Amino acid sequence: MNSSLLVNEKSSESIAVHGDNSSTDFRVRLPRPYPLEGQWTVELSEFYNTDVKDTSDKELFVYSSMCDDSIVGEQQKPLLRRICLKDANNVIFLRPYRIPLRTNDFNDVRIYIRDRNDKAVSFLARETTVTLVLKRL
Repeated sequence: MNSSLLVNEKSSESIAVHGDNSSTDFRVRLPRPYPLEGQWTVELSEFYNTDVKDTSDKELFVYSSMCDDSIVGEQQKPLLRRICLKDANNVIFLRPYRIPLRTNDFNDVRIYIRDRNDKAVSFLARETTVTLVLKRL
């Protein structure tokens, strides 16, 4: 297996399997299981939403079932990245954070997005796309 893997996931995918997917909380079934040998990290390299409403100074916390927990306030959560949206619906990270993978064998990826109060955000509409990069250490 390569030393890196690109995972591009949309909230509109896997609806047949995960019918309750939304733009702020979605699970995607990958085309096959991916057992990874050794130590790996995951990075959020791009975040896109087709219809962000009123983004002025919006702070998002993007979580994933793939990554190890980080400290967020007084809790431990699987945080990929905190994003500040300022009148943009697409964010590309030139220096992504490398977060250790929670498990080296996965078939589903869950992404969920919350505000600073840990509530589902209401200003994301339609479809969200995230691009994740997995890298072997």
